[in-house]
Amino acid sequence: MTLTVSCAGNTPVGKDNITVSIEPLRYVMESIAGDRYNINVLTPAGASPETYQLTPQQLTQLRESRMYVRMGTLGFESNQLNKITESIPHIFSVKASAGLTPLWKEGYGSESDSINTDPHTWTSPINMKTIAKNICEALCEMDTTNRELFSHNMKHFSEHMDSIDASVRQMLADVPTRSFLVYHPSLGYFARDYGLRQISLEHNGKSPSAERMERLVKQCREDSVRVIFLQKEYSERSVRAIAEELDAKIVVVNPLSYDWNTEILNIAKALSR
Repeated sequence: MTLTVSCAGNTPVGKDNITVSIEPLRYVMESIAGDRYNINVLTPAGASPETYQLTPQQLTQLRESRMYVRMGTLGFESNQLNKITESIPHIFSVKASAGLTPLWKEGYGSESDSINTDPHTWTSPINMKTIAKNICEALCEMDTTNRELFSHNMKHFSEHMDSIDASVRQMLADVPTRSFLVYHPSLGYFARDYGLRQISLEHNGKSPSAERMERLVKQCREDSVRVIFLQKEYSERSVRAIAEELDAKIVVVNPLSYDWNTEILNIAKALSR
């Protein structure tokens, strides 16, 4: 397929499709590729990328795509998509998280078992630069005509990530409480990169037992936790009791949002107050 391209950024005629696993990858892809492609997202709003089941329509979209970008860490990718994409000879399959240093899930430590790594690699501006670099390199290989555009956009995206990183560091510089509570442990990379401690209510995908809850309350009191992050798909009832006991504020977040930079800055703002 021939694309009509110019440095002025004219919209191409007959755009090809690219499929990505989650909305934050669409955010990166559109930042690098601009309007050169139609971007399809497999995981709909409110769905878990660990357990989501693809629809027949999505499988058709995938087969009609020139490129598929996976995070490479999500349950539904390994359970369904790896074998499917292997059967599509024309597709560029890209692992966006390649080259990132993984964190290990709470309660695990075996580096031989990638299933037990924290999959939420995109919750760090530093990681997002690597994710974008992997996507940019794949686009440049697939679409050589637009290499200059992709490289130009990558430069601006990297600068934007540096700006967000600097803003987060400034907001968190003088925060006395370095620990926070979260229902689902999705902010581990954010915590690692900014010297914070993530304490998770959920353990191995399950709600906390009474014994675990007691330990968590004690730990949160020792750490002077004042913020509880709750993903939007969970009910506030799941954390209301512990919030009242700790006199902590509940902050609803959506790490799977397309509006990635706003989410990251809002997390930092909540911790800085």
